[in-house]
Amino acid sequence: METPAKTETEMRFRELEGRLAAANAENARLQQKVEDLERRLTNTASEGLSRAPAFESAQATDVVLLNVGGTPYCTARSTLAKFRDSLLGAMFSGQFALNTDRDGRVFIDRDGE
Repeated sequence: METPAKTETEMRFRELEGRLAAANAENARLQQKVEDLERRLTNTASEGLSRAPAFESAQATDVVLLNVGGTPYCTARSTLAKFRDSLLGAMFSGQFALNTDRDGRVFIDRDGE
């Protein structure tokens, strides 16, 4: 005959097993997402910066021409890359291809004002 404490312990054990299984499934899903993102990042980097002539030429002169939401800007690459942990720092680190407009300016789809 089962005691109430044993039954309660078994129920708690089954609950924890279920939670562990769910956590393992979520971990596997997140690991797959990380691998997919790493693969996409590698593919993007391997495409090279040939799509961004404005940025390649800007590296030589350290001047970057930008088109931010239709507003043209001109700044130093070192200013944009100063904070490496920021989005702009990552964009202008030289590791990513950048989209350019028809005038060769690096296009950033944000409000330029």
